[in-house]
Formats: sequence, C-alpha cells, structure tokens
Amino acid sequence: MTTKISKSHVVEETSAANENGYYEIVYTEAELRYRYANSDDVASGCYEEDIRYNIQKLIDAESPISKHRLCKKIMQSFGIARMGDRLSGYMDHLLAKEGLRSTIVGGDVFYWKSFFSLAEYKTFRKRFDREPLDIAPEEVSNAICKILLDQGSLPEEELIKYLAKLFGFGSVRDIVFKAMHRGLLCGIKSGRIEKIGGRIKIKNI
Repeated sequence: MTTKISKSHVVEETSAANENGYYEIVYTEAELRYRYANSDDVASGCYEEDIRYNIQKLIDAESPISKHRLCKKIMQSFGIARMGDRLSGYMDHLLAKEGLRSTIVGGDVFYWKSFFSLAEYKTFRKRFDREPLDIAPEEVSNAICKILLDQGSLPEEELIKYLAKLFGFGSVRDIVFKAMHRGLLCGIKSGRIEKIGGRIKIKNI
C-alpha cells in the first residue's frame, strides 16, 4: 500500500501578545503519514518507522500534546478506530524507548519538545478538536494569566466559566471543570496565580 501525507490544518486566528507575554497562538495540526494497516501488524512492529515519524511530527506541531491524543492520532493514521490492550502495550513500549520529555498530571501524560523551556512557556491555543483533558494544565494556566491581566481579579467560579468559553467549550460540564480547575492549580503551584478571599488574581508578574 502507498503512503500518503495529510495536509496540515491550521485554525485561522490572529495571535496577539500582550505586554506581559501571555497570548493565544493558532493550533497547527501535524502532517502525518497515512496508510491502512491491521492492528496485529501495527502491534507487531511492522510500521515502527512510520509511527516514530508520526510521533515526532505530532510533538513538533502539536505539543504540549497528551498521550491520549497522540496515541489516538497514531491509530487513526492506520485507519484503526480503537486501541486495544496489545496496541496500548506496544505504544507504551515505543514511547518509553523514544525517551520523550513529558509531564504527568493526575495520571495524564503530556509530551513536549525536548528543547522547550517550561519556565518561558506563556502561550495557549483554542481547543481545536481536543477533548478537555487533552489540554495541558500549563496551557490552561497561561490562558488564566491572560484573562486576569485583561480582566483583573475574578471569583473562581466566574473565572472557570470565562476560561471554558475562551477554549471553545459550550458548557462547564464535569470534565471541562476538571481540565480548567487543574490549570488553575498549576498556576497557583507555579507562583503565577494566587487565590485570596475566593478571588483569583495574578501574582509576582
């Protein structure tokens, strides 16, 4: 079967940095190799070169990217709708062998570019087609900082609603709240954000 390269998809939005450096950027979807293959052949390592190529493309274009999203897109590149236990084990093995830079939050793994400085990370992107927990807490924290710099201090509940809307979620259902709230906790832990009397504000800018 022939190998095909997908066209990259870029969400057309204008990014504008504010004076403190927190700003929105466009979400760029990685250009991947696509070919149809059965799950047994993939799990047997027949397409390891293609998978490693796609992993690097995903990290280069879409990081921070969750392990869940990365694996899902790798499977989709082979026309596989569901990743069973054997494929899951194979991907765990391959990702461990790659030695990728990663962070872990609540059991969710996120992959980053190897040379990336978390201390200097101040951008965020709309959700695109990401699920709520596919958005890294550090990215959510950056969006919170941008909101607070624009709006001033806000009550936590109001901030979460504003944040969910900014990322493109229509409502604050439980999983959306969890994703937004762990971004808030990330910001507090980093020392960029603080909670005083039920209100959230920027700290030490």
